[in-house]
Amino acid sequence: ISAYESVPEISEEQISKMKQLMDVIKDLYFVLMPTIIVAINLMRSYVILMLAKGVFAIFRRDVSGFCRFCDFKMPKSAILAAIVAYALSLIFKKYQISYAFSNLVAIILVATSFCGLSMIDYWLRKKVRLSILRLPIYIVGFSLLSAIMGMGASLVLFVGIADSSFDLRKGLRGIKKNDE
Repeated sequence: ISAYESVPEISEEQISKMKQLMDVIKDLYFVLMPTIIVAINLMRSYVILMLAKGVFAIFRRDVSGFCRFCDFKMPKSAILAAIVAYALSLIFKKYQISYAFSNLVAIILVATSFCGLSMIDYWLRKKVRLSILRLPIYIVGFSLLSAIMGMGASLVLFVGIADSSFDLRKGLRGIKKNDE
């Protein structure tokens, strides 16, 4: 007896639909697992890198070689690669190779979202100098966008794509130079 069948109020048709849904979820899980693993390891690597930077800074070592978060930017070629991989995943939809292309697209989009957050940090850094004060602004802003419009992640991704395509930082640097 399955867990579905142990609930007396559920009909056979509902049990069948739930089993189909669970099969789809299981398939998605296996298809997207490489993306999840890569994304988690990228984030873990970044946290370790920033911890190392902090330790070096505490011991008054030179940390100028470390890239600042606000300087991360996705190259245009990565966006083009995501578009090509997406098209290839549609072309080879009936074959397992499409999973690899789909994972590549997802990984690039996760990295682009991270770079979009970096662009927002670049802009906000000009307004709020202390990073400890920017963190709550990010948390509240992202939570509000997600709760109100469900667009928090989409907005960050869009900003990352726009920065990659149009070099938004160049425009902000030009504005600052004209103001000085």
